[in-house]
Amino acid sequence: MAPQRLLKLTLAYNRNLDASEEEFHRFITEEHIPKAVAIHQRHNLQGYSYHFSPTPMRKVLSTACERLQNGWTVDTHDATVEFYFQDIADLVTVSTDPDFIALQATEAPYISKKGVVAQLRWLETYIADQHVVNLVDRKSQY
Repeated sequence: MAPQRLLKLTLAYNRNLDASEEEFHRFITEEHIPKAVAIHQRHNLQGYSYHFSPTPMRKVLSTACERLQNGWTVDTHDATVEFYFQDIADLVTVSTDPDFIALQATEAPYISKKGVVAQLRWLETYIADQHVVNLVDRKSQY
């Protein structure tokens, strides 16, 4: 039996320029995430994670790309959030939840809504916990 693919929604966004990188990170980790986790669990999300990219990290990567001349474009977004779910209906129920809508209303002083990049994909996992998975005789099981 083939493994089930997870769906993943990724949103890359910038902080509101009136907030410092430290204030942005503090708001997300101390205020936003604890409330969001409770909502996401209520609606069967399989995973939820944030990735932060402060200016010094982006500068390191930009410098490395220039030296390597690899042609990469460095993403300048301050953070990326990922939502993992089995079915698009799970995502719809989260996005229409009144508590989630109210939580999003608190973001404006810290999170900019301009230039958000969204991606919807499915996920195929081939290494988990340092073990090869979903690959038999060098063939994907998806």
